[in-house]
Amino acid sequence: MLTDSGREESKNRHQIVVDFLYHLFNEENAPEWIEYLNNYLNLVELPCLHNLNISFTTSASIGSTSKWPVSLFLI
Repeated sequence: MLTDSGREESKNRHQIVVDFLYHLFNEENAPEWIEYLNNYLNLVELPCLHNLNISFTTSASIGSTSKWPVSLFLI
């Protein structure tokens, strides 16, 4: 997102996804994933990372004990 309006839209989309994940993890009683998300968000809130676009993907996990794994990627 190279323009000011694009950066603003990216922030809005980021917040929508973060809110969705918090609700999902709460609904599914997955505190370990809430902690993981919190740790990740603390990482990306560093000033040097503010201009990065963040996307989230959910997928079925192979060999995981958690019901709702999430992979977080910086693009």
